[in-house]
Amino acid sequence: MSRLQKVFASDRKALIPFIVAGDPNLDATAALITELAHRGADIIELGVPFSDPVANGPIVQESCLRALAAGTDSNKVLAMVANLRNEGGITTPIVLFIYYNCLYRRGCRSFVEKATAAGVNGLMVPDLPFEEAVELHQACQDSGMDLIYTAASTSTPQRLRRIAELTTAFIYCVPLAGVNDELTAFIERLRTTNKPLTMGFDRSEPEQAIRLASLVDGVIVENALVQMIHDSPEPVQAAGDFVHSLRKALDTKV
Repeated sequence: MSRLQKVFASDRKALIPFIVAGDPNLDATAALITELAHRGADIIELGVPFSDPVANGPIVQESCLRALAAGTDSNKVLAMVANLRNEGGITTPIVLFIYYNCLYRRGCRSFVEKATAAGVNGLMVPDLPFEEAVELHQACQDSGMDLIYTAASTSTPQRLRRIAELTTAFIYCVPLAGVNDELTAFIERLRTTNKPLTMGFDRSEPEQAIRLASLVDGVIVENALVQMIHDSPEPVQAAGDFVHSLRKALDTKV
């Protein structure tokens, strides 16, 4: 059982904060990861900055541009993760949210091997459909790296079954249509796959995380956290307090 799979083997809902590596700089990112790990994060999703993150939206895109302007690249991100593992004692699982071009330029197998050695536990590649992911899937399988796929509410039942077969830790649910009955129906379809399900939320109210956690096994906090890190004069403290409030809400209300 991988480290990511162990997270979902427990009864508590997984809390997964998303941050962009290198915004405002990698030293700050290392401090943020350390704080989030100590304040209740079960998994940390670390975005590797990319110039055109089409799957994210303007808040994350602006964060990526700030990180790129600061000189962040995937090699520096892996070096930071390795240092957190070896020197910082951080054991919380880390998933890289990375676009395929960053992998392709470095070679899928080479990148996966380096990421595994650095202490990365999983990869999520939003712009790579499973039909085109044979090379990456094999490289991850050989290295013991979890590969996480997204499932859209518009996907056919056959496609959802295949996604569930290929993903090795959890499925990231993307509800493209509907927020109430359609969302519930989408989750019910995926429940038949017997894979843990996660979904992202954008606002800062713990109540939204609680509502979402009643449907899925893990909640990913995205835009609200990225924006908070950018806006706050004390981003590490603000992010830690925010994640702690979400952790407390999930543990007491779900």
